[in-house]
Amino acid sequence: MAKNWFPIAGTSGSFAFADPGSPEPNLIVFAHGYSGDPDGTWERFPNLILQHGQGFEQGYQLASFGYDTRKVANREDLDSLTDLFKTFLKTQGNKAENIFIIAHSLGGLLARRLLLVLHDSQWEEERQLYGRIQQLHFLGVPHHGAAPPQKAAANIAKVVATVTKPINYLAWQIRKDSKELAATLDRWLAIITEDSEQGSHLPTIFNYVGHRDWVAPLTQVMGDLLWTKERYDLVSGSHSAIPKPANTTDEAYKLIRDAILKIGPVPDKATRRYLEALFTHCQSLPLTAMGQSGGGGEDMLLEDVYIEMNTTALFDPNTGHLVHGADLQASDGERRLRGRTGDTPENVEPYMALKAARP
Repeated sequence: MAKNWFPIAGTSGSFAFADPGSPEPNLIVFAHGYSGDPDGTWERFPNLILQHGQGFEQGYQLASFGYDTRKVANREDLDSLTDLFKTFLKTQGNKAENIFIIAHSLGGLLARRLLLVLHDSQWEEERQLYGRIQQLHFLGVPHHGAAPPQKAAANIAKVVATVTKPINYLAWQIRKDSKELAATLDRWLAIITEDSEQGSHLPTIFNYVGHRDWVAPLTQVMGDLLWTKERYDLVSGSHSAIPKPANTTDEAYKLIRDAILKIGPVPDKATRRYLEALFTHCQSLPLTAMGQSGGGGEDMLLEDVYIEMNTTALFDPNTGHLVHGADLQASDGERRLRGRTGDTPENVEPYMALKAARP
């Protein structure tokens, strides 16, 4: 069954582009903002990613998270929406090795809270899910609360938020100077400090600020706390425009695409099966067959194979050529790995040792 678009039942318009029977190792998740939806917020963005030549043809699947953000009679709050996001990610990303989140406005506030929930979870499954989140791309996300920059407009917005608090608590929670958002940032900054000292996993966070975004201007995105902790780029566009790239030359689109691809392509399924078999075979070889004496040779060979398993992109079974990584070739009825293009003979040796070790 080929990958295809399909709606996710029981959700507020969520959908995915995947083959449910054959999940890919990389998952790109979209999360829309306040009063947005899984389709209209992004328009062409998901389809641009899937265009031929963008680098996502193999090894990637997409999902777009939808939730209720009506402006009147909205019974949701940050906690309930974060829990819904967690469930969505667990069901869509349970087989993914790498997860990339692209979030707009309120979607980004939920994504950061999701990091806290997963990181601090008592359940190993959820902590492992946190460890697979590699990048978060925040488009127009007011981490310090949404508000117009002008003082008069800000005062009006505060009054409106106060009046509507009983019927839309969510809007109250994401206002400027929100205690809930401040607590989220404080905990995240503490995690950065703790995990950096311990060498633990930390997702990479990117912020994109529209140069005409009055909902999430630079002061509300970075504030006083994030300048030295997270990177940001100022891009052309308004709050509603920056998540809607017109084509693949769009500034924010190119930055996001290039950052995701830097994680490294992954093997197609046929290549991965071969490399896994090779990895198993290497483990059974005697140490002296590894080209070196002692355990170092074995460790080096297994490490090189593991690297190929996680960074090789495409394997053409007709030519036996790996487009990225090693070249897999057939010779005398057997397959062997040879060094990656440009490698020195010393780096090639672990691959050649496998052939030399055959009885």
